[in-house]
This record gives sequence, C-alpha cells and structure tokens, in this order.
Amino acid sequence: MNSGSRDRVIRVGVLGAGRVFARLYLPALRRQAALELAGAADPAMPSISGVTVYPSEQDLIRAAPLDALVVLSPPALHAAHVAAGAAHGLHVLVEKPPALTTAEVDAWPPAGLVTVTPAFSRRFWDRYAGPKRPGAKWHFTLKTDPLQWGALRPEPVERDLLPHAADLAGWLSGERIAAVADVVRTGESVSGVFRLDGGGEFRWEVAHGPAYVEHLTLDGEPIGAPPGPIASLRGRLLRTPPQDVRGVERLLSEWAARLQGRPAPSLPTVADARACAAVIEAVERLPLHGPARP
Repeated sequence: MNSGSRDRVIRVGVLGAGRVFARLYLPALRRQAALELAGAADPAMPSISGVTVYPSEQDLIRAAPLDALVVLSPPALHAAHVAAGAAHGLHVLVEKPPALTTAEVDAWPPAGLVTVTPAFSRRFWDRYAGPKRPGAKWHFTLKTDPLQWGALRPEPVERDLLPHAADLAGWLSGERIAAVADVVRTGESVSGVFRLDGGGEFRWEVAHGPAYVEHLTLDGEPIGAPPGPIASLRGRLLRTPPQDVRGVERLLSEWAARLQGRPAPSLPTVADARACAAVIEAVERLPLHGPARP
C-alpha cells in the first residue's frame, strides 16, 4: 500500500481472535472509517459474528488481500507474526509486549515501505492525557485478573502488565528509562523503579489478582482517577465506549493516519518497543522471590 494514499481504505487482518480482539479491537475497528476488517486468524477458529476467521496466518494472508496486520497473538508468537507480515509487505501493529527481547525489535524491518508499530493503547486513555512532566516522581500500580481475559495459561506478570508501566513512564514524563532498580519479583507480582534520564523516578507495582486496581500518583498526588459510578452510568446511557475501547480507537485512528501519510503525534515508536523489551529482559534475568538489582 502506498503510505501516502490519504483516502484509501486500509484492509486489515487480525492474528489472534481471543477476548482482547472481541472486547477491545473488534468494536474499535468497527468505528474506524479508514480501516476495513478483512478477516482474523486463530487456530481455535472461534465463531465471531460478522468476521471471517481462518485457522492460521498463512490462510488469512493467502485468502484476503491485505494492507496491514494487527498482531494479538500470545507474546511468544509476536516475533514470528511480525516477520510474516513484513515478509508479505504488510504494515504491522503489534500488541503488548511488542517484543520479548531487544534482539527481536532489532530484527524488525527498517523504516520504509513497511512499518511495525507497538500497540500501547493506555497512553490514549483520557486519564493519562496532559503535558509531559520531566523530573517528577511517579508511582503506578496495576493489578488485573488474566482469567477475566480468557487466559488459559496466564503470561508471566512481567510480560502481561509491566509493558504498560514501561510505556507510561516515558509517555507521561517525556524522559527515557535510564535504569531499572529495586526490583522485587514473585510469581504473581513485580515491583521496582525506573530511573529516568531527566532526573525523574517512576515507581511501579504490577500484579495478577482477583480484583482490578489501577492508580497513579504524581509527586504524591493522585491523578487520572477512574470515572465514578455517576460518570460510568452516564457513559452507558450515552453508549460511550469504555475507556479501554476508546484508547484502542484512538490508537487505531492514529495508526491509520500514519499509514495514510498524515500526522500521528502520539503513536508509539520502535524506540518505545525497544525500551519495553529492554525492561522485560532486565526483569526476567532476576530470580523469583526476592529483591535484586539488574
């Protein structure tokens, strides 16, 4: 596809048709005039109303003329699926974690006719909008239940949830992660601190648990609180998509803009993917059940 074709609809295939696709990407894709869902691939071949599902990425790519791929498969398959898309000349949007190692990111095709974009959608949430704040002290906590997302074999928490912290650290501060320190890693949780190159500090705790918890403080003050019950009720009455769906909508909108040659100022970059992969590598080198420094 000519990335400068501003008016052409982009035909998209999706690899991985699980609950993330059904709950987030499918409703978001259906609200994108610039993107047309050509089909999805999943070896379990789920039945999804209005979507043609193929048993493999090869079947999808052969059967449906595509311009781009959205990779929602398990993290261990991301490298192979990015490579498959690039080999067929397709632009790729890859869910978190976009890669498990910096070597996988370095194997992505160079910028040119084919692009690979990490899909960090939390940076598009209303609660995380605002000007960059270099030099500040942040504290981020995120706890979710992977079983709520249909995970039969949950990913390690450092692959499942830590990418959100790694991306938000750079996005909110406008700084780069210079070091990972004070890491405590157990089977169900990981905590630590990112030392940022502009003097900031981003402390984080991510964990698997039965209840969803997410909060962020800036220099000790809470920011970006989730909507209360009245706002949630109003959103349902007005049929406003939930914040996680809106985040994916905005991500897809900027991705489409980039592929059509228009500005996409908030779209994550290859550098963001590499920073995330470096964090995962640093944490996974550490033993479980105790504090350590990478």
